[in-house]
Amino acid sequence: MKNISKINQRKTFIIFLIFSLFLFLFLRLYRLPNSLNFFGDIGRDFTKLQTWQQTGKPPLLGPMTSVISFNQSAIYFYFLMPFYLITQGSVFATTIATITLFLVSLGAGLYFFKENQDWQQRLLIIFYLIAINPVFVEHHRYVWNPSLIAPFLINAFFLLLLLTKKYSRKTALFFSLSLATAVSLNYSVVPTVFVIWLASLWGKTNKQKLEIFLLSLGSGLLLNLPTLFFELRHGFFLTKKLPSQELLQKSVTLATKLHNFAKNLLSLPAGFKSEIILAIFLLLIFGIITWANWQLFHKKKKKVTQEPMFIASISLITSIFLTLLTPFKMHSHYLYGIFSLLFITIAFLPKKIMLFLVSLLTIVWLHPYHWSNYFQETEFTVQEKKNCIEKIYQSIHEPIYFNLNAGSHNHQALGYIYLANKLGYKAVSAIDQPLVNAKYMVVFSENAEFVSGKTDYYELSLFSNIELHKSIDCSENLTADLFVESN
Repeated sequence: MKNISKINQRKTFIIFLIFSLFLFLFLRLYRLPNSLNFFGDIGRDFTKLQTWQQTGKPPLLGPMTSVISFNQSAIYFYFLMPFYLITQGSVFATTIATITLFLVSLGAGLYFFKENQDWQQRLLIIFYLIAINPVFVEHHRYVWNPSLIAPFLINAFFLLLLLTKKYSRKTALFFSLSLATAVSLNYSVVPTVFVIWLASLWGKTNKQKLEIFLLSLGSGLLLNLPTLFFELRHGFFLTKKLPSQELLQKSVTLATKLHNFAKNLLSLPAGFKSEIILAIFLLLIFGIITWANWQLFHKKKKKVTQEPMFIASISLITSIFLTLLTPFKMHSHYLYGIFSLLFITIAFLPKKIMLFLVSLLTIVWLHPYHWSNYFQETEFTVQEKKNCIEKIYQSIHEPIYFNLNAGSHNHQALGYIYLANKLGYKAVSAIDQPLVNAKYMVVFSENAEFVSGKTDYYELSLFSNIELHKSIDCSENLTADLFVESN
């Protein structure tokens, strides 16, 4: 009977694994060519990879943070580059890279825990929650550096559990590398990483604590070597600017931060506008987690600190507290560490309670509202942008400065620049490359109107005298105004 029960459990596991993989891939890839809005940060990443390919010089700096003018590690671009080359610069290269990272991480974890079926099941639950969570889905369909954090945090947590059971220098090394990689990809995860790192010191000897500290320090330096090299080369340019900078994305009131935190964490559909409903959902989830830990405490007493659920829960609550203390707005990409710990905590709850919460979140996160958002056709597809670029260069065979006039805060038109260069034309950023000898400048207008002489664009001041060369109607809501420097 026991063997039959084990066989049935294994069949259920395999069916759930296949179902999770299907949802993961379907929610990220279905109608992607029609829904991908190729602009902003994703355009930034592709222009950086394109420049690297053309010059043969790897970047020393990663993407700039949205809080201060300081760059994250270039390892983000180093990870993306092989996929960019393999796909020959496809606009879906970063999507493929992200999906590959998550699938390889899942496969490696399932293989590593092949002798521990309980941990295999817990890992699969975490993956399933990632597969259906709206924030993860949206950020995987529009890839940027926070999108890659979760696998490294989850890996670090399982390594933390191994360190709790039995200390090993090798485990401590991979633990340190995992945390360092997460931080290097995006500094917003620092509160969560700090909490997990502190948990690794619990119950260790002084020698083991010192080893973990040195391994963590060494891992951080290794993964940020390009930034360190840049600073040494340029007299610590980035570091010297820090004292004089004002914080961007400053925090608002604590009440507003809590509201945004809850909305992002629960990813409730827009129809749930009631503050009461929001509070009930939040209290229900954390009330259940607290109750489960209280029951565990009465059973395990002193040994409770070695239990995965307790470690995950304490880490989650502490990470939330530290994140709310930071003076920044609660954007969804600042919560990747908390998301990861929440999914881990839910996965390690008693199975009946875990199944209840997973079922509840499945109902909320697979709401048709989210699906319509994922698959909604973007107003300006990649092909439409390419067609517009072709019209601009029909009679011009010279470099052109590109700018974007739209509701987005990003006016550098980096997506357009990448597509133009991919088509074989010469497009440059007026901000990054103002010394290029170009006498033309184009301003793309997405759902906006550009009125020469009235719409303020300081990039046009690169020219001493300008005149409108021509206006091109690319589509109903996309126009391109081409200016030329006149004598």
